[in-house]
Amino acid sequence: MNWTNNGTTDQGLTNVSYEDHIYYPNTFQAWVSALQGFIIFAGAGLGLAAYLCSSAAELCSPFSYYIINIFLADLMLAVFESLMVVEKYYGHWILGRTTCTTALFLFLCGEGVVGNIHFLVSLNRTWAMFFPLHFRRNNTKRTAAGLCAQVWLGTVVAISVWLSFNFPYVVEPIGHCRLQVAAVRTVSIIMMPVFVTPTIFIIAIYPVLWRKHQAQRRIRENMQMEKGQHQSISTIGTTFGRRSIMHRPSVACQDDDGETADEDQPVSHAAAGGHEQQFSRARTARQKRQNMNNFLVLSWISFCAVVFWSPMVWYAVGEVAFPPRYFPDSSHSAVVLWVSCSTCLDPWMFIVTMPPLRKRIRQLLRL
Repeated sequence: MNWTNNGTTDQGLTNVSYEDHIYYPNTFQAWVSALQGFIIFAGAGLGLAAYLCSSAAELCSPFSYYIINIFLADLMLAVFESLMVVEKYYGHWILGRTTCTTALFLFLCGEGVVGNIHFLVSLNRTWAMFFPLHFRRNNTKRTAAGLCAQVWLGTVVAISVWLSFNFPYVVEPIGHCRLQVAAVRTVSIIMMPVFVTPTIFIIAIYPVLWRKHQAQRRIRENMQMEKGQHQSISTIGTTFGRRSIMHRPSVACQDDDGETADEDQPVSHAAAGGHEQQFSRARTARQKRQNMNNFLVLSWISFCAVVFWSPMVWYAVGEVAFPPRYFPDSSHSAVVLWVSCSTCLDPWMFIVTMPPLRKRIRQLLRL
């Protein structure tokens, strides 16, 4: 099919007509988009199924609300990737301006929700590390659900307003379905904090949380060493007392049932103390694993912010600050493809770093 560029309007948009320019189908990119959509859908779908089909306490915590909402947003991005398969296969957008606006809504809203929920996870970890008592009292399911609902409401309203201003500038035939930032520059500047602020906060707070995490780890190790020394001294005293009792002549007495029993029973008290120590060690190890898993999630989020989201943020800021001729469709497609790689890995990394979720998915797959 022949297309041509008839010039650029005052807003920096391009009017396209059927004449000279030829759009070639890109089968390779179509397969890449299809693979990305499948990976995202599989990971997010399995994660949601594990949460919906499980009643385990570990999967019903306030932290789980954040993960569930990330999976929901990932499903929106999976639908967007399936629509991109059509564009890549035909070499241009053939589904009309309304469907293009819908695809843009899925992409911008999905990425906005994912980024802001990741921001809430970082904020949650900051709250837990610096204000632990307040965190234990107020970190409830109701609080997590309310924060997630506010993120969804704010993101949907903001993106809807943004796209309502963009819709008149989506002129058919459409070569590449993308947001016309130059046409709605003022609204784009207002919307930039929705995407820029979470990324900046996540990148800036991670080194602070890392130092705090290491300091808490050293404190726990020192406390465990001191506790181990006290337990060793207590064990020596208990053993010495037990030996002295064993060398004394035992006094037999008669129970109500007529059976004889030893008057002194020091072993039961020692066994009770041993069980209490084992329970304490198991609880400490479980809490340590939970803290490590939570920090692994935070590390993954920070990695995504640095490697995947930063290029998209800088690209969006550049679109607002510079003329559109510096940002052709090819560069926009490359940035979207790079961000989609993060979306592919996102649900699977949560599955890997959360053992209860991974265990539940294994049980589902066996069925």
